[in-house]
Formats: sequence, C-alpha cells, structure tokens
Amino acid sequence: MIKNIILVYPSFERGGVKKNFLSYLKILSKKKININIITDKKINKKKFKKNIKVFTTKKYKFSFIYKYLCSFISAYKILQLRKSIKINDLRVISFQSSFFTSIICRLIGFKLIVRVSEDPIGATKYSDNIILAILIFFTKIVTYNLSYKIFVNSRKMNENLKKLVINKKKIILQYNMNLKSIRKYKINNKKNIFLNIGRFCKQKNQILILKAFKLFIKKNKNFLLYLCGDGPDTTRLKVICKDYNIEKKVKFLGWKNNTKDILIKSKYFIFPSLYEGLPNALIDAVNFDLVCVCNNVSGVNDICGKNYVPLKKNNAESIFQGMQKSVSNYNYYSKKNLIHKKRLNKFLFKNLENKLLKNIK
Repeated sequence: MIKNIILVYPSFERGGVKKNFLSYLKILSKKKININIITDKKINKKKFKKNIKVFTTKKYKFSFIYKYLCSFISAYKILQLRKSIKINDLRVISFQSSFFTSIICRLIGFKLIVRVSEDPIGATKYSDNIILAILIFFTKIVTYNLSYKIFVNSRKMNENLKKLVINKKKIILQYNMNLKSIRKYKINNKKNIFLNIGRFCKQKNQILILKAFKLFIKKNKNFLLYLCGDGPDTTRLKVICKDYNIEKKVKFLGWKNNTKDILIKSKYFIFPSLYEGLPNALIDAVNFDLVCVCNNVSGVNDICGKNYVPLKKNNAESIFQGMQKSVSNYNYYSKKNLIHKKRLNKFLFKNLENKLLKNIK
C-alpha cells in the first residue's frame, strides 16, 4: 500500500480538471495515506480527512507565463519534500503542466503519474499560436516518456498517446469519476432548447454554433439556444449574436457550478468541440436524457457509442444539418438514451474508486 501521495495542480482552475482532482482527493483521503498538495490556491481541508498538507505557491501577475511559473515552483516544492518522504512509499500525481515536475521526479527517483486531460494532438492542431503549440507538444512528449505511468480518460486518447510514448504499457485508461448515480429515463417537461456547456474559447467552437443557429432559427422559430460558461470569447460571442439579430433567442447563463436545472429542461445538447479528453458535460447531457449532436472527438464514443447525431464537417452548415436532424428525429434519438445510459456505468464513482487505488500502485 502506498503511504504517501503528492498531488500537483499548479494552477487551480475551475472546470473538468478541478472536478477530477477533487474526486481523486476524496478517494485518497479516505485511506491511510499522507497527502501533500502543491497548488496556487488554498483548499478547504475540512471536507476531507486530517491527513492532508497543502503547499501553496506564490501568485504572480504575469498572466502569459503564470502557469509555467507555477509549474516550475511546484517542481521546486517537490524537491524540498524529498528529504521527508521515502521514495518507495511515494507516488506523485500531476494533473496539469507536468514538464518541470517530470524532470525533477526523474532526477530524484520519485515515481510520477501524469494525468492527461485532453488530446495533445488535437490541442496542437487547433492552437491559436502554432509555434508555441509545437514547442509545448514536444515538452509533452518528454513529460510522457519520463513518467512512471500515464492516465488517459478515453480510448481515442489511449491510441493517440501510443504514438508519442516508447513504453506503451505505462499508458492506463482511467475514466473520469463523474457520476454518483444514473438517473431514470425522463423527458417530460423538456423544452425546445439547444444547450452548450463549456469554456467560451476556440476549442469549444461556440462561434460556429451561433452561425448554425442563425440558419436554424429561420425555420424553427420556437427554439432557444443556451450557452453556459465563460471565457475569452464571451464578448465576441455576444457581439456576434447582435450582428446576427438572434440575441433574443440566445441566453448566456454564465458559469454555473450546478447545471442540473438547465439539463432537466433542455432537449438537445450541441457539442462541436475541436478536441477533448473525456467531456464531462457530455456525460451529464446523456445522464439527463438530452439528444446529443456531436463532433466525433476523443471521449464521445466512450460515452455515446454510436447513439448520437454526428457532425460530418467542422462548419456551420454541418452543425445546422445536425440540429435539424435531431429535431426531426427527436423521439428516435431520445429513446436511444436508454442505450446511452448503459454506457454510463463506467463513469460511476463507486465503480472507479478501487480501480484508481489499484492503478496508482
């Protein structure tokens, strides 16, 4: 049994990574394991057992290199912990920006587990700054090959990582622990709402959603589009809505910690992301019986199989056609959610707890 864990989360941001970090912490804190957390934000330890120490890194104002500074300092914190922890009883789990951590861990003999949350090939391909993206891509290759194990959260990511890693046996499929329970199938009282949940940025592709919705709303007047989240594209998305004269049909809901209410009343989930790891929002959409219109990115087949409306191309016309198809065949695709739900067992918290403990050994 491992006696010591170091959890490295340099930049404590809200979203899917944070959710999975807290899931890991919840499981590990119930065991007789000493947990050391390295991050840039104080964590409320009262929710967990007393076997937790938090080492916070100093915050910097340099936004462009903030993550890299936090990552570098986190690696230095690991170096300081070397004196107090026995190597044989330790695992280091890194959730983010693992390059410096991987170098230090290899030098001092700590066994590092890197959790990969998004497809590195897709992230590079669709980056705004291709030169920086290529540089980061090569640091990821170094990180993966220096690590002890690599946790991926979808089958497509598993295949993509095999192209980058020499020792392919170190890659382990560890699904996200998203669900406490699977809801009973229920579509009563749902409204004509297309819902998208996620950070407003290029990756999530909300600009194309608006272009497609402009086409869609001409033929389907009684529909609404809900965009839940925030991010760098927020202002631009709102300007586009005004330019398209659809602002009365589009609601910006902001960031929500609990999306249950909007999932209950929405009929459709629109998901044209350019790349993913395992999309938590899509798992919730299936669990709440929304008809899903998706790009076939990493994680979609793990969640939906083939039971969704696929987008053939990355353009507004394809998304528009997918929306039309989902509405015309709502009853057919809605009933397929019964098949969807059988695939959700793999994301239940209770089914993944023991697997996580086994995989960190």
